[in-house]
Amino acid sequence: MKNTEAITLFDNIAFPLREHTRKSETEIRRIVHEKPELTGLAGAGRLAQRDLRRHAQTRAAWTARSA
Repeated sequence: MKNTEAITLFDNIAFPLREHTRKSETEIRRIVHEKPELTGLAGAGRLAQRDLRRHAQTRAAWTARSA
């Protein structure tokens, strides 16, 4: 796992899916790309959590938990 300050939104959503499900990497990527769009964070997947504004961090956290 990366330094927590450098974890991207993609990593934040993908991690629990990798650790707690048996989904394929292809399915995980599909889910990870879909979830940010649902919360208005489309295109933010490569941003580090620290680079998101406070309200976007909150949405990112909800996105990761709902995956």
